[in-house]
Amino acid sequence: MDAAKANKEFYDLADDIYEEADGRRKTIPAWLVDNISFCEEGRDKTFLDLGAGTGFITKIAANYFDNVWAMDISEKMLAKIPKASNITTIPCDITGPWPFKQEKFFDKIACVATLHHLSNVNSIITAVYDHLAEGGIFYTDLDIDKEFVRRWRWPLAVYRKLRKAAQRYSNLCPQISDELFNTAEAQSEGIDLTYMIEFFKTAGFLVVARYHWGNNKAFPRGLAPFVSLWVVR
Repeated sequence: MDAAKANKEFYDLADDIYEEADGRRKTIPAWLVDNISFCEEGRDKTFLDLGAGTGFITKIAANYFDNVWAMDISEKMLAKIPKASNITTIPCDITGPWPFKQEKFFDKIACVATLHHLSNVNSIITAVYDHLAEGGIFYTDLDIDKEFVRRWRWPLAVYRKLRKAAQRYSNLCPQISDELFNTAEAQSEGIDLTYMIEFFKTAGFLVVARYHWGNNKAFPRGLAPFVSLWVVR
């Protein structure tokens, strides 16, 4: 089973227990709200949430953007997003063609804690390039960095064993096997944004990468698990 099929099956099964099993959605860090809400003044403020799930990011964005689109491979997860006049949900594999005819449309595209589910992280580059408006921002965050995993492999392995993430899901939904969970976590060895960064730099975009511990304070690469990326057209 490939990563896309695994993620659809996993999240279709986990739709009712996801928030409880994940356990990290109870509080919203102020820095993340700031990062999601930021957009150049005077814009029409259109926002696209990639891998929206139950709408953790979508619900933040809806407070600051005029129109928000939430895209996810699981229609059942999208159904958990509260109905709002400025939110549109779209069941779609974000690694495939996006169902938008208008190019350079979105003022902000966000992909938070999602890239590690994709078998090919670079598969969304062309779509972001085609759909990000002039002066718009592509923002990705809270995915684990490949260099951190390489440098701290054994302590991280112990942490993951103690955390028992797969077991928490299977305890709440026995249909979710360890194999399904692990296949859905396609980039468990960490993501490498090197190609993506070089692509956007070559295309003339402003690119800033930051490595942090979930508090948005910058660390040298390899000394912090999470990577955030800002791409400005």
